[in-house]
Amino acid sequence: MPKTQAISNSLLQRINLNFSEYMTVVETFDYFEESKVLHFHPDLIICCVPLQHSLPIPTVQISIFLSREDEALIFAMLNSIEQKHLKEEYSEYLREMIRPQHFYRDMIFDSREEILRFLSDDLYHSLAVSKHFYSSLMKREEMSPTSFSCGFAIPHPVDHTVMQSNIAVMILRKPVSWGSFDVRIIFLLAVEKMESRAVKPFFDWMTNLSNNPDQLSALIESRTYQEFIGKMF
Repeated sequence: MPKTQAISNSLLQRINLNFSEYMTVVETFDYFEESKVLHFHPDLIICCVPLQHSLPIPTVQISIFLSREDEALIFAMLNSIEQKHLKEEYSEYLREMIRPQHFYRDMIFDSREEILRFLSDDLYHSLAVSKHFYSSLMKREEMSPTSFSCGFAIPHPVDHTVMQSNIAVMILRKPVSWGSFDVRIIFLLAVEKMESRAVKPFFDWMTNLSNNPDQLSALIESRTYQEFIGKMF
């Protein structure tokens, strides 16, 4: 956070007071020097004077009075940074979990039971799940179908029947009735522990996907695994 003589200690105190739950001020400077700033690896630079630099770090200029408009600018930038970090987090996770050997497209099935049996057998033969995986999936479906109005389903087991975590993906040539909705794409969530923190990036991504029908359509139209992965983010 570069500072000039016009920035008082009270401004810094107000920033700490208003944003302590969302960020930590790691350092303040009387003058701007790129090498010194880079030493602290900041996510954000806040300044009170116009500032030009070549660093790949978001920068927001505020007034010395920290007005409501200034606060809104900082909050907007923090939200943008959080979204970027979130995207990087679930990007890495999903690329690791969605493997090409468990990716299927242009498939034709008549029911969710057939789909789940096919994917369960596929994972079982690769030693990723136990022989009880399919029955555990169906037990979950009997509790409540795992389909959503957007046109996708996220089936998952209710018991500990997974040995190696995977997300199997199937894209159907034509929709299949799944509970109350018609489904074209299935994300079979086979993870060792559903409560694991590692699952959060997947559901964060699915939340964004459900609000982005154009991206969902693009995923469904993917012709290859590489194309599908490239359209995910």
